[in-house]
Amino acid sequence: MIKGIVYTLLILIFVAFQATVGNLMEFFLAVPQFVLMLCLTISILNNKTTSMIVGIAAGLVLDIAIGQGIGLNALLFMYLCLLTSWLTNAYYNINRKTVMISCVLGNLIYSFLYYILAIALWGRGDWGVAIMKIIIPEIIWTAILCIPIYIIIKGIDGLLERR
Repeated sequence: MIKGIVYTLLILIFVAFQATVGNLMEFFLAVPQFVLMLCLTISILNNKTTSMIVGIAAGLVLDIAIGQGIGLNALLFMYLCLLTSWLTNAYYNINRKTVMISCVLGNLIYSFLYYILAIALWGRGDWGVAIMKIIIPEIIWTAILCIPIYIIIKGIDGLLERR
């Protein structure tokens, strides 16, 4: 119960941060995907059910906050969280390297799927520009910022487990 409340507060804080301050951290045309990093980090530390719930909730809140079609981020986040939780809990030891690789691969998959479903499907956009100016800079941001987010979330999880 308390874990759910804490995760809800974290989602709201990260969405607000990404929608306001995160836009000031633009690198080329890309901004950091704080909410995606939060969801993937929580997925690494928790089971599949918790991961999917966090992914759906964070995706819906992000969809509402950015004002685009409701449901796309929720769907993508849910599947990415499920995949991340399943792979990391079944096959890998959880350490910082695993977190970075999982977050970078998750961001790569998310960026390509989002581009295909939200932009390319409607005949807009250019693959070259998307890869060079948005996807690669987002991956660089993810590689830089996922470890501090992991340390924070792991500390919060440790506090919640002790209760």
